Amino acid sequence: MHSSCGGNLGQIALTLKNVMAKLQRWSRDKFGSVNKELGTLRKKLEDECLKGDSVDQKVLRHLTERMDELLYREETMWMQRSRVSWLQEGDRNTNFFHRKAVWRAWKNKIKKLKRTDGSLCTDHGEMGELTTSFFIELYSSDQNIDPHIILNLIVKTLLMMR
Repeated sequence: MHSSCGGNLGQIALTLKNVMAKLQRWSRDKFGSVNKELGTLRKKLEDECLKGDSVDQKVLRHLTERMDELLYREETMWMQRSRVSWLQEGDRNTNFFHRKAVWRAWKNKIKKLKRTDGSLCTDHGEMGELTTSFFIELYSSDQNIDPHIILNLIVKTLLMMR
């Protein structure tokens, strides 16, 4: 048997072990800090967005661009892991999909709302009340607006379009 890494199984196993160690080091350097950095960037982005009118658009753009890059890396990492997992487990890939669903639910969770006075609310009960009152107000008719003014404009526009 002719091989570039040696003629016996012991040499092949040693070479594979070295390759695995280098791949693990590369993965840790390139992807290991993705989750930690994403968490840090999410916090910075949240803090920046809470500034209201004094938001620095340049900082906001930089944070979102970096997050896009890291999310792309993370997505690539998960796709690669899911392929490996699928190859190993076939259709029994429930652990991967469970982690993905938990991460997505955490990411989409509303953790605080801004009250009308500008202060923040984190209490779940009060957040429910704020949400309900917001939508009640949003879909309630405004007594200060005369709908006939708007309806007259619509009719005139329709007549002009004929």
